[in-house]
Amino acid sequence: MQYVALRQSKKDMGQEFYAYYSKKEENIKKQREDVSQNLKRSADKMKETCSKKFKDVFVGSTVLIDVPKVDKGLLQIVLEGLY
Repeated sequence: MQYVALRQSKKDMGQEFYAYYSKKEENIKKQREDVSQNLKRSADKMKETCSKKFKDVFVGSTVLIDVPKVDKGLLQIVLEGLY
């Protein structure tokens, strides 16, 4: 228990609460900014990786993508005769 807080005046407790609350809000704002920056950095990294891995494709062109068997459903595997 905090007996010290009981001896303080209401004004002091209000100021402490306000200081705690404003500090908490600052931490929340900073974390939101950090999350935004980290998401942008992650997206840039993903774009860079994809641009190295795949060729440029023009709108309207046809592409062939190999889907691994892991991503296929059981019905597709049975129909293809692989099961």
